[in-house]
Amino acid sequence: MLIGFLLGGAIISFYILDERVFAYLRENPPTWRKNLCVEAFKQLGRGYALTWLLLSWVWITRRHKTVIICLLSLLITIPAVLVVKEAMRRPRPRDVINAETKVEDKTIRPASWSFPSGDTASVFAVGTVLAFAVRWPVIIGLAACCSGIGILRVAAFAHYPSDVLGGAAVGILCGWSAVRIRNRYPGIESIFKGRERMLSFIGVVLVPILIWFFQGIDKLKILLEFYVPIAAIIFIADQIRKLRRNRVLR
Repeated sequence: MLIGFLLGGAIISFYILDERVFAYLRENPPTWRKNLCVEAFKQLGRGYALTWLLLSWVWITRRHKTVIICLLSLLITIPAVLVVKEAMRRPRPRDVINAETKVEDKTIRPASWSFPSGDTASVFAVGTVLAFAVRWPVIIGLAACCSGIGILRVAAFAHYPSDVLGGAAVGILCGWSAVRIRNRYPGIESIFKGRERMLSFIGVVLVPILIWFFQGIDKLKILLEFYVPIAAIIFIADQIRKLRRNRVLR
């Protein structure tokens, strides 16, 4: 039902809202989107930052079952988004702007297509999986966080509103599919049994190296300055949880 609502909203937005939002942002480009904290938050939509946080969670807490399903949802999301993008072949707003500013050649040559938003799909896929494992107050926070990523993608001229709504629908569908796979094959949660912490540690070390190699030093700095402290908070929270549990057992 929610997926249908989002797809319906994407269709309506395509015909009514997209161009109006695009025109407004061109006349009033948001300056806050270049804030360092906003940029760091936006990286959650990137698969590498999200994967690093999930792997850090496993390494710190040793609780791997939900994280494995989250990673599975991302693996499902990547090809799903690429297939839809290639089918729709919609230029991004910033590519439209770049083409309009060229004096001679006004051909749009996008590096990647706009519909649906891959960043939005990724966070909604993981958020959907986590929604099955947490309580309602946390679910509301997850929804707000995922929606925030979509809004930032629009503000950055990377997507239209319909791209974000479509990405949310794709992400929820992929997250739900991952949960369904887990329910059908429960053994998948223990696929790395006994090796979870070792493999997650390898990932925690390897992902920053890949970020530096493929994304550049600036993206690596964001990971180190903003996401490593989040991992430290997870560690402290886990230690507090263990202390409380030990006290109860005594």
